[in-house]
Amino acid sequence: MAASDPLAGLRGAGWDIAYDDTPNPFAERVQQDNGTFNFSSTLGVWIDREGTIQDVASGSIAARHGMASGWRIVGIDDHAWSVASLRSALRDGESSRMPVKLRLAYADVTRTVELDWHSGLREPHLRRLAGTPDVLQKLLAPRRSPSPHTTQEPLP
Repeated sequence: MAASDPLAGLRGAGWDIAYDDTPNPFAERVQQDNGTFNFSSTLGVWIDREGTIQDVASGSIAARHGMASGWRIVGIDDHAWSVASLRSALRDGESSRMPVKLRLAYADVTRTVELDWHSGLREPHLRRLAGTPDVLQKLLAPRRSPSPHTTQEPLP
């Protein structure tokens, strides 16, 4: 049996996902509110405010370098941990031949991993597919007003 395309339904609705280095405003707000930052499209990790890795995607560059939940990123290249420093290093890696160096700590163990990542920061965004019907917009459109002959109680 062939694997199904998880984005086929989205494409059938006239949309696709595109990636660039600009943070997605909706995702950024959610990440700021919940304190977990999604670098799954780039490194394959989710990281909290303090730099602790929350999850690692199987097969990702992070997984291939032995990064795992519970490890904390304490430094990026020559900078202390911050979300901004990681984003900057990933963007800079696109135009550099140097690997992105992450200093990791877990309990009393520290180590450095060098990620040969040169694809920049990959942030997902919905993108309209030209020449296709916009089914998603129809699905998300407000429903018609109820009939004036129908009584509706306000929600509590």
